[in-house]
Amino acid sequence: MILIGNPKKSLKEIAYTKIKEGIASGLYRPGKELLEHELVEQLGVSRTPIREAFSRLESEGFVRSIPRKGVIVTRLDLSDIIQISQMREALEGMAARLACERLDMVKLLEIEKDFPRNVKLLNEEEQRQSYENGQILHDFILQSSCNELIIKTVESLKFKINGMTLLAKEAPDRYINGLTEHLEIIEALKEKNPDEAERKMRKHIHNSLNSLVSAYKI
Repeated sequence: MILIGNPKKSLKEIAYTKIKEGIASGLYRPGKELLEHELVEQLGVSRTPIREAFSRLESEGFVRSIPRKGVIVTRLDLSDIIQISQMREALEGMAARLACERLDMVKLLEIEKDFPRNVKLLNEEEQRQSYENGQILHDFILQSSCNELIIKTVESLKFKINGMTLLAKEAPDRYINGLTEHLEIIEALKEKNPDEAERKMRKHIHNSLNSLVSAYKI
């Protein structure tokens, strides 16, 4: 795969961004060794930008260098997972409350329509669709809150949140429970009930944390 990047970006910036996106998306999962020669071929850059990207990613905690083993994608500590989830519960709960008076109802109904109708999520395509629409719903609620500080704070955690979400999906029944919880949040937003919207969002993120803890222990 030859990478076509923004020509205004340096090669090390392109390599950094693509590797970080790969970690966030689950392409490079926690514990995976990142091999220079594979990334050189995948990203279409030389080894030097890859090494510079590794250095920056290690300083940010996304990877770690292990002597005689290589560069490994970092697995979040359980304490990190708990603290990030607590921040999400508070911030996204407030975002849901604020969104009740500001959201675009037409857009909300469009998002609701795109969720799978089969709440049992019997196949991988339905699971993928439910997961992706959940991400869209969370982003929509954040933007609808019109609180730039909340938006920026959650966005700053986005890559770690995505990694945590991928881990949570390994827990039994998380797809089904996640879909049910997202639909409950939508109902509260449609009713423009700020108390219920915040409560449902907090419940959803708290349940996700429980799934994360279970998956972490596997």
